[in-house]
Amino acid sequence: MSNTDNTLAPDGSPQPTPPGRHSSRGCLIAAAVVLVIGFALLGGVYVAEVPFTLVLGWGFYLFRVLPELSVSGEGTATFVFTLALFAAGVHVAAQWWLQRGRPDEEAPPWTPGQTARLVCLVCLAFAAAIGITGVVHQTGWLLNSPEPILDRGESPFERSKVKNRMLQLGLAIHNYLDEYGHFPNGIVQPNGRPSHSWQTCILPFMEMPQIYSRIDLDRDWRDPSQRDVFLMTIPNFLCPTIYGQNHTEEGYAASHYAANCQVINVDRLFKLEDITDGTSNTVLAGEVATNFRAWGDPLNVRDPALGINQHADGFGAQWEGGMHFLFADGSMTFVSENIDPAVLRALSTPNAGDGGGGF
Repeated sequence: MSNTDNTLAPDGSPQPTPPGRHSSRGCLIAAAVVLVIGFALLGGVYVAEVPFTLVLGWGFYLFRVLPELSVSGEGTATFVFTLALFAAGVHVAAQWWLQRGRPDEEAPPWTPGQTARLVCLVCLAFAAAIGITGVVHQTGWLLNSPEPILDRGESPFERSKVKNRMLQLGLAIHNYLDEYGHFPNGIVQPNGRPSHSWQTCILPFMEMPQIYSRIDLDRDWRDPSQRDVFLMTIPNFLCPTIYGQNHTEEGYAASHYAANCQVINVDRLFKLEDITDGTSNTVLAGEVATNFRAWGDPLNVRDPALGINQHADGFGAQWEGGMHFLFADGSMTFVSENIDPAVLRALSTPNAGDGGGGF
């Protein structure tokens, strides 16, 4: 038996290796096998790509970018001069510091090499600070980007957010209805001019009384004194899947929902009993995808009879195949864009005697 596998006893005879040594070696081999198999199962190529990119990715980046860079002679000269001046200042200051308080003693030597190392350390610290600042700014830009970072398409989670916001809209409208006995048609001045929207009227019922209290209902919503209020976006009036279109061309905060002009309008106060076709068969509000109006605009109403995704000033959405309508009973339904136009017209009218067209 070889001495590589055994130790020698005091009398020179072979002595077996302690059991613990074999067990430790076996555990290491087993762990290595497990790691190799796990690495292969996880996709070794892709897993290895992460540390490889972190370690060497900057080199490939420089290889791609450096040929496109141009060197400014004036800028280079300024940098070299400034760096030399800074190094000289550091060297003099370091020598002064070492000599400080030792007028009669010889100060420890401060070499140019020490100055060079200190200057390099300071430059690296500045570079790191600039890099961290860039990362923070880039992260902030990504988080506040109006466009999605990833194209996720339609997701059930986003649809549920839209449904939740529309149901909250319906709840606020019905709370207003319970309080005042009619739907929120907006506010009309004594001269007959509409001055505030139905969405402004329901703000107190959407837990936003602080915004509502800043609005002077005796003044038109476009009055310069009120502009700051109507520049504020209201999350519940925005569709979470519409990016970069949160304001109108005039700068006012937009709404991605509009009311049915045949139920909520500035010409008539509709009560619940006025909807004789049935509240579950009468559209109250819905999504819009184009020509957004401000949430403070009293004309933020549309006619469902124009069709779904058929007219720029009609109802529509970015969903595939249709959109969500909020009905007068507070329920919400996804309605196909291929719905029979006659049925859609019947759903638009509150008291035409068509009973919703059999919807």
